[in-house]
Amino acid sequence: MCAYRKLIILDKFYVEWVMKILRRLYFGNFIAIAFVALICTVTGQTSENSAGSSIISSSRQFIVHDARQTQGVPALRNSEQDPRTIDLEPALLAVSAERIKGKLLELLRSPDNWRSRIHLKLFPTQSEQQPILINSIRYRDNWEYRVNIPDQVQTNKLITGLVEVLLKEIANRRALRRSSEIPLWLTEGISLQLQYSTKNNLLLKSETYTIDTTTDKDPLIPARQILDKNIPMTFDQLSMPGPNILEEQVHEVFSHTAQIFTWELLNLPGGRAKMMEFLMRLPEKYNWQLAFLEAFNEDFKSLIDIEKWWALSIVNFRDRDSWRTSPTIHSFKRLDEILSIPAKVRSEKAAGPVRTQLPIQAALELADPNRRNRIFQTKINQLLPLRYSVPTELVPLIDNYRIALMNYLDEMSELGVDPIGKSVVPSTPSLVASQLKRRLNKLDNRREELKKKLHVKSESETSGIPSSVKGENQEPSSDTQPRGTEE
Repeated sequence: MCAYRKLIILDKFYVEWVMKILRRLYFGNFIAIAFVALICTVTGQTSENSAGSSIISSSRQFIVHDARQTQGVPALRNSEQDPRTIDLEPALLAVSAERIKGKLLELLRSPDNWRSRIHLKLFPTQSEQQPILINSIRYRDNWEYRVNIPDQVQTNKLITGLVEVLLKEIANRRALRRSSEIPLWLTEGISLQLQYSTKNNLLLKSETYTIDTTTDKDPLIPARQILDKNIPMTFDQLSMPGPNILEEQVHEVFSHTAQIFTWELLNLPGGRAKMMEFLMRLPEKYNWQLAFLEAFNEDFKSLIDIEKWWALSIVNFRDRDSWRTSPTIHSFKRLDEILSIPAKVRSEKAAGPVRTQLPIQAALELADPNRRNRIFQTKINQLLPLRYSVPTELVPLIDNYRIALMNYLDEMSELGVDPIGKSVVPSTPSLVASQLKRRLNKLDNRREELKKKLHVKSESETSGIPSSVKGENQEPSSDTQPRGTEE
């Protein structure tokens, strides 16, 4: 047994070569045992003299090598150590690596089907900015990963490094020639999600103990706090971060934006399975965007679709933060915004036109049917994600608004008006428009009744424009676009 544990740390092909020799020595157990003992003695002395002690993790995927005893340069030790910094020991690192792998597989809902070993080598720290280096080595039928880690490192840097090498191991399981390049947003996003979603510390520290708590905190709270004060990054900025990513504040915004982006992707229908497929396709493509579109082809047909989806997702995410304090009030506020369009209103009391918001029914008065149909389609798209974030009392009302708008577009198409808006029978579309107007008016009345029932002030009570003005000479603005509408 001792001989077997010594052999496990040998080079992969060296072990195969030794085992082939042992299988040929079938004529005597004594010779085989003696040969194994000889190999273990030589390799054990060599490893102890050259590479220090080694520890194998519980799943046997991680092998931690302590190279500090063989380094002639003294390690850097700061008397006032950063509280975010951890002192690493081989045994603690092996347990921490297994913890991170377990949480990663739990997040991706994937079994532990590892194929390649990961060697973690501890070096004495020489600089506070010393990086974690990952080296991927390709063998005949497998990969091997070697990670050089300073023995005094910041916790977030260590977690990010271990997450990156674990994602590489998953992605390269089908790779034949080249190693995959994991996008920075994916590594940073998953790392933060693992840190904030774990009740106990992911990293095991020396001379410490953990207390299991029953309170599960929202892992997205830190991201909300950061993005409440900073502008979230766009999909292009996540895809191609600039050189200023090394700045602390920029990196903080980038990593928390990446966390939200990754979390939203995982929560798409079948998102976790698609993420695993994305990782598996990475070695096949030199551009990760191509692998992404192939894996998420049911959700996105082009990069523009991803940009649109992400823009809407970040808006809804920031709105969900305010709904936590008063969900009903903010849900009604968001619904009012969707069911209105910007316009200029002429009034006898005002010298000139006043900018305000008109009900969505005003779009029916637009002369351009092409623009009108786009407005309604945009409103349908905005109402769909809203229904999943509002109190249950509002869900039927939102669904009825969506059905009314969708029925209008369907009926117009059936009556000879295509989506572009080329009218064939001019009188019939007018009838369909009047029916939609009546339906929307009834839903508006129901919305006001629901506000009174839930003690929410109506828009007319909180708006700075008198209700008398809102009803006079309503004219949708020709130079103002509704929110989220594309020309």
